[in-house]
Amino acid sequence: PGLGHYPTSFWQSGQIIADEIPVPVAPDAIAPSRLRLDVGLYRRGDGQRLAVVDEAGNLVGAPTAAWLKLAHVEEIAPPATSTDYRLGDAIALIGYDLDAESSGLGLTLYWACLAPMERDYTVFVHMIGPDGALAGQADGPPVGGDYPTSFWSPNEIITDERLIPTEGLPPGTYHLSMGMYLLETNERLPATEVDGARLLDDIVPLMEVDLP
Repeated sequence: PGLGHYPTSFWQSGQIIADEIPVPVAPDAIAPSRLRLDVGLYRRGDGQRLAVVDEAGNLVGAPTAAWLKLAHVEEIAPPATSTDYRLGDAIALIGYDLDAESSGLGLTLYWACLAPMERDYTVFVHMIGPDGALAGQADGPPVGGDYPTSFWSPNEIITDERLIPTEGLPPGTYHLSMGMYLLETNERLPATEVDGARLLDDIVPLMEVDLP
């Protein structure tokens, strides 16, 4: 504590100590993302961590002091395909990239945050086969769960990479579509055109893909 200038042996019972600690962030850290700040104490001699308990004396592990946001500072290149769809009042899908990979289709979604959000939404990506049945999907929270929608800020652009498995699928034309929903209730966010026209089943159509 105190950068080594105020050891705990000097502390007095009932005393409150304000301790400023610089925390470096790795230069290759993925951004934007959500960071969890855990705090604790350990013995310098053997590295043994001190037990952390709550008010009832129950062990709680390392307490989380805060959730932090690591902002994206580099300019994001525009998507290969531009779109203009709305999901609810706070999210816009402004484009996507699609790359064929050995293990499937690599899809990058480009989100624009229009307003702050209190809820964390989940993305669904569906690939419908020539027979009209679901042939593949890539569901999950944005950015693999590292950057939930409640952390997004207005005017921020978020890139969200997903992989849709295609191994074993027969040749044919497949349709890609996506949307968002609240995991707790499975209720989908209203999906609309930029003019406000509601999309069927709140599903955003993306493109057709021909698999050889």
